[in-house]
Amino acid sequence: MGAVDRDLVSSDGTKLKGKTPDQGFQVKIPGVEVRDYPNIAVEVGYSESHPDLVDDACHWLTQTHDEPVLAVLIFCFKKPSQDSDFTDFSKWKAFVEVYER
Repeated sequence: MGAVDRDLVSSDGTKLKGKTPDQGFQVKIPGVEVRDYPNIAVEVGYSESHPDLVDDACHWLTQTHDEPVLAVLIFCFKKPSQDSDFTDFSKWKAFVEVYER
């Protein structure tokens, strides 16, 4: 498994301009051919709304050239009230959703 920083490609083979996941990973999945692009896309919502994150997941799973096969969303719905607490993960509240092609 490793991080991949390549842009994704649409179903017609063109590069998706200005649209890359927050992080992409290339993971060997049994029964799935290894490709050049990430097969797991991760989106983190810090300033983005949950519906926008879900739209991004749908985009990755339906508008790309068979990649990725998983979209992981991390939605932060409560942020620390003080800047000094941003590195203290116990001050954050978030949930994770996983969508599959």
